[in-house]
Amino acid sequence: MVRDKIIIIIWILFFAISCGCKTNNRKQMLDKYKTEVEKYYTVPGLCSHFPEDVGGSDIQQMFMSWPSQEELSDIYILQSLSEDDFSEILNRFTFQQNSLYQDSTNFIMTLDWLWDTTNYHHQHTPKQLTNLPIPDFDPVKFGTEEISYTERIDGKEVVFTKDKAPDDLEVYVIDAKPGNFWVDSIKNPRPPMLLEWQHGYSRGIATSKKELLIVYWLIMW
Repeated sequence: MVRDKIIIIIWILFFAISCGCKTNNRKQMLDKYKTEVEKYYTVPGLCSHFPEDVGGSDIQQMFMSWPSQEELSDIYILQSLSEDDFSEILNRFTFQQNSLYQDSTNFIMTLDWLWDTTNYHHQHTPKQLTNLPIPDFDPVKFGTEEISYTERIDGKEVVFTKDKAPDDLEVYVIDAKPGNFWVDSIKNPRPPMLLEWQHGYSRGIATSKKELLIVYWLIMW
């Protein structure tokens, strides 16, 4: 009986330590990312819309690519919400644009193809380029149906998988601006089809009331 209690106490301590490490790691990673953005990008305040507490169980995912590594960067923080949280969060920000993700007029900025200027399977019409760019949300684990899609890379068809975006995913742009704001010189070209948006940034949130989820995002290219 005593042995069983000791085992239970050990498991409780292990779980508490694990959760604490996870909390600290997320905060440390986010702080490091903010430092990298300030170091390599000249626009202040791009991370100001991120949640302050990223260690809670309501944070479902935190994905980021470092700006210092690729001169391209994106970050997504996926958080679960209660129904009462949505209005409070939406009232917290001022938005320049909002639309359903499935809207065919959206200008979706896909960072993984910016390296290849010959990759014209991602065509953007002039009408789409008049809208502010939003991310493709491919790295986000919405917990929905997994779908497959094909991309042509270096002349070859490559199959990828991702979580399907919720049908009601609403994308809100807080701020977006074209321009080369990188401190270091850009070595990798951008597709000429992007016109004035060959370089720039966009940041905002996306919400799904159906799935009770919010995604905080920032993309720089």
